[in-house]
Amino acid sequence: MTAATGDRKRRKDVRPGEFLASPPLLLLSLLLASAPDRGGSFLYPTGRSGSCDGGGATTLTASRDRRGGGRYNFARGRVGGVVAINDGGTAMKTGGGGEGGGVGGGGLAGAKRGRGSSSMGMPSDEWRGALGAKAEISARRGSLTSLASKSVGMAAAAAAAAGVPHDKAEGAGDGGPKHGDDRSVSAVEERGVEERVPTAGELLVMARELYDEIFGPPEDVRHVCAGYAPGRVNLIGEHTDYQGGFVLPLALERGTVVYGVGRLVDSGEATAEGSDRGLCRVVSQTMQQQQSEDKAGRKAGELGGDVSFRADESLAPGEPEWANYVKGVVKEYMPKVPEGKRLEFTVTVVRSVPIGGGVSSSASLSVAVASFLQGVLTSAGVTPPSPKEKAHLCRMAEHKFLNMPCGIMDQFVTSMAVPGHAMLLDCRSEEPDAVPLSDSNLVVVVTNSNVKHNLAGSQYPIRVAQCQAARDELQKSHPDVQLLRDATPEQVDAIEAGVEDAVFRRARHVVSENARTVTAARALTSGDYQEVGQLMLDSHRSLREDYEVSCPELDVLVELAMEVEGVFGSRLTGGGFGGCTVTLAKKGSVASLVQHLREGYLRAVGRDCSSFVTKPGFGSRSLTGEAAATGTAWPE
Repeated sequence: MTAATGDRKRRKDVRPGEFLASPPLLLLSLLLASAPDRGGSFLYPTGRSGSCDGGGATTLTASRDRRGGGRYNFARGRVGGVVAINDGGTAMKTGGGGEGGGVGGGGLAGAKRGRGSSSMGMPSDEWRGALGAKAEISARRGSLTSLASKSVGMAAAAAAAAGVPHDKAEGAGDGGPKHGDDRSVSAVEERGVEERVPTAGELLVMARELYDEIFGPPEDVRHVCAGYAPGRVNLIGEHTDYQGGFVLPLALERGTVVYGVGRLVDSGEATAEGSDRGLCRVVSQTMQQQQSEDKAGRKAGELGGDVSFRADESLAPGEPEWANYVKGVVKEYMPKVPEGKRLEFTVTVVRSVPIGGGVSSSASLSVAVASFLQGVLTSAGVTPPSPKEKAHLCRMAEHKFLNMPCGIMDQFVTSMAVPGHAMLLDCRSEEPDAVPLSDSNLVVVVTNSNVKHNLAGSQYPIRVAQCQAARDELQKSHPDVQLLRDATPEQVDAIEAGVEDAVFRRARHVVSENARTVTAARALTSGDYQEVGQLMLDSHRSLREDYEVSCPELDVLVELAMEVEGVFGSRLTGGGFGGCTVTLAKKGSVASLVQHLREGYLRAVGRDCSSFVTKPGFGSRSLTGEAAATGTAWPE
C-alpha cells in the first residue's frame, strides 16, 4: 500500500471546520472573502494557522468554535497570494488580482485528492516560483506560514449588496388548515423566517381557482379530482437507495397539487370538459412564475406551461421536459384503464416545491399526478394501485421518460410519509419504519443554494454505473454481494487495487453511509441530536470527497451553518451538484441561523440563498367529487 493510499484510508471523521479545505473552495474563498475595506471569512482545517503578505498586509488569525472547528478571519488589507497545504500534503498557491493561482490536489485541474501533486501537475517545490512568487512553506503540527510575492495584485472583493432571497420561507401548516387560516403566519414569525408559502390546503384552492379561470367551473363535480404530493428532504442516507441501502427522509410541508376533471370514457363518447377530443391537457404554474426569472436566471416559462397529449400507445417523451413527468405517469397508469375505455382529463398544476433544489420536486409532481389518477380510477369504480405500487409506477415513469435511473426513496416517502415522523426506509425490503421527529424544540431548516442541477443530463448516471462496477468487482470474491448494501467496509477495502480510484471511493461512500443512516435513526429516536448532527457532517464530507457530488456553494452553506450556536449538524441533501442543504437545529436558533446563512453566503459567493423551516408532513392524498370541488383541506 502506498503512503498516499494509507493516508486516504486513515481519513478521520469530519469536523465542523474542515469543509472548506477542498481546493476549489479555498480558491473561491480567497478571491471572494476579502476586501480593502471589510473583513471576510476564510475557513481551513482544524488546528492550522497561517499568515500571508501581499500588496497590503493581511493576517489570518485562528479562532475555535464550540465544537473544535477552526475558523480564519481576514483582517483588513490586501491579499497578494497564499501558499497553503491541503489535506493530502500538497502545496497549493492562490494568487490575487490578474495573476491567479493553481488549485491543489483533487481540484479543478484534475489532480487526484491527497496524491501529493500540485494543481499544475508538478511537485510542490517545483512550482513555488511559477507565478513569480517567492514562497516559504512551514507546516509543523498545526501551523502554516507563507510569504507571497508583493508584486501580485489584490484579490477580488465579494459582492456586498444586500438582497432579499427570492424564495420565501414556508409556514407550519399541517396540510389541512382552511384557506385563509393564519396559523402558519404566526409559526413563521416565531421561527424568524420572513414569509410563508401556501399550505397544502391553500395550494388546493389556488389550483381550483386557476382551473376555473382557464377552463371555467366544472359542470359536473362527480368527475372532479385532486391529487397532492409533498416534496421531501433527506436527513441522511444519500446515494444509497439505488444500491438497496438505507435512507432517512421526511416529507416537506411544501408540495404539488394537481386539480381538474378526469374521466374514463367509452371510445366514442364525448370528451371531458374543456378538452379536445381524446386529449389530456395540463396547465402548470409554479411559485417562481410570479417573478420574471427564477434564481438560476432561467425564464419562468421553462418551469411551467400548457401541454396537451393523447393517452394512447403513441405517448412518448418530448418537450417541455417537465411534462415528461406527467406523461410518464400517465403511460404507467394506462394498463389500469379497463379495456374499451380511454383516459382523458384537463388539469391545472400548482407547486410550492423549489425546482431543481434537491428536495424532490420531480417526485412531488409525479406522485401528485398519480394521486389525481387514483381519484379518476376510484370515481370510475376501478380499484386503484396500492400506495407501494403507486410509488413504483412513478419510479418507472422517471426511468423510462426521463432516463433517470433513480432509486425508490423519493417516490416512497412522497407517497407514504407519516406526519411528525421521518421514515427509515430499507430500500431492498421496502419496509419503512417511522422515526419520531416531533420534538417541539427541534427544527429542520432547508437552505437552497440557488445553484441548479439537472441530474438526468449530468453525473448521476455515471455514479450509478460506478457503483455497479464496484459491485461487479466485489462479486468476483464475494458472490453473495448482490448490491453494495451487502458489502462490508473490509470487503470494499480489499478491491481498492483492482478498480479505478473513483469506483473504490463510490463504494466506500455507499457502505459507510448505510452505517451512518441506521445509527442516525437510533440516535434520533433516543434524542441524541448531537450524535445525529455529527453523522450528518460525516455524511457531507463523504459526499464531497468520496462521491464527489458537492460543490463550493453547498460547502459554504454547511460551514456557515456550523458557526451558529444551537446547530447540531448540516449536510447537502438530494442528488448534489447544487440544490439544498438540510440543517438540524434548535428552534431558538432559527432566526440567527437564517440571517447568518444569508449574509455569509452573499459575502462568500456573491448571490442569495433562501431558507425555509419545515416539520415532517404527510404523504400523498387524493380527493374526489364534492370534496375536491369545494374542499379546503386534505384528509388526515
